Amino acid sequence: MRLASAIVLLVLLAGCTQDKPSKVTGNAVATGDSSICDKIADARSRYECLMQVAVGTDNITLCKMMQTDEWIVDCVTNISIKRKDMTICDVIEAQRSRDDCYKSVQSS
Repeated sequence: MRLASAIVLLVLLAGCTQDKPSKVTGNAVATGDSSICDKIADARSRYECLMQVAVGTDNITLCKMMQTDEWIVDCVTNISIKRKDMTICDVIEAQRSRDDCYKSVQSS
């Protein structure tokens, strides 16, 4: 019984020491510091954090650091929409994705 109680306590304490992705993202966006996103273990949540910092700071370089083309396109498109600047879409390599970016900016 003591071992089980100790294990439960350790699990609970471990959960308390890890920040939730939303809290980490909030801190990263507030400070404009993308390195804070590295604290997030889940790739999708880390991507969301990086994208929010990139869009908040208009930093296309952060977009290019994303792991997949889909994430890069989403990030660049969001910055293009925010700035209402279709020329930003030009950094997207795939023609179809670039065209989709142009359309998104036009319709925003």
